[in-house]
Amino acid sequence: MLIARVDGQRTCGPCAGHPDPYACPRCAAASSPLDGDFCDRCAVADHLTVFISDLPPEPAAQLEPLQQALLTAESPRTVLTWLRNSQSAHLLRHIAVCGRELNHTDLDTLAVSTGRGGAQSTDYLRSLLVAYGILPARDEHLAGVERHLARTLQRHPQYAPLLRPYVRWSVLPRARAGPPAAPAPAVVPSGQPPA
Repeated sequence: MLIARVDGQRTCGPCAGHPDPYACPRCAAASSPLDGDFCDRCAVADHLTVFISDLPPEPAAQLEPLQQALLTAESPRTVLTWLRNSQSAHLLRHIAVCGRELNHTDLDTLAVSTGRGGAQSTDYLRSLLVAYGILPARDEHLAGVERHLARTLQRHPQYAPLLRPYVRWSVLPRARAGPPAAPAPAVVPSGQPPA
């Protein structure tokens, strides 16, 4: 920013001998409007350091690939927004703090119990974990059928004697016989609003 005059010409603070008040004290990049003191990348590193340091050793080691991807993401401001505001990031923190290794079964249980919005956040988190090799890939279409059955039976348990056999002997075999759905590519949060 041009904040001074040298020989009658407008000039920036550092050229006039004043430190840049908007520079990150750690790396001298422009400070983040989301964090205030540090730049977006340094703020992401701080958030991840606090998040990982609070975890038991097993989940911390398991999340290492995701941590590295978030640290080197092309758009650190989007990552910072995702870490601070996203339901899927809060869900990841909640699951990891429990001390168990992340797995599809726990995510399926959460997706069934949290309603449609929670299921979407869980699916987004799952896609990130699969994309970075933290969880193994699986047929999400088939898993979605089973999850939908569990959600439906939770709301209408009186239909369980009819629905369970129908899904087991009619719906699931057809879903398995079809071509496996290609997994949706998941990337580190970049330009899209985080889930």
